[in-house]
Amino acid sequence: FPVTIHLRRAIERRGGIFHKKLSKNKTDYLVVGTYASPSWPSSHLGRKLEAAKTQQAQKRAIKIVSESNLLRKLESSRVTT
Repeated sequence: FPVTIHLRRAIERRGGIFHKKLSKNKTDYLVVGTYASPSWPSSHLGRKLEAAKTQQAQKRAIKIVSESNLLRKLESSRVTT
């Protein structure tokens, strides 16, 4: 499933910019959820993960983080608007 609106808003409140597409010049983090199925690797989400791993292999500083871990970290920082 896509990143939840709650997480997107938490990122934006902290000055982050949310993009639906992976970009070599704009993406610092790829947020992945916990949803998986046998067809997942061939889906657009699986291709994004593959692209992020390729960028990492090319020494690009993109980080792959789970949605649940990132949400916990953001919530513990207690930034409010």
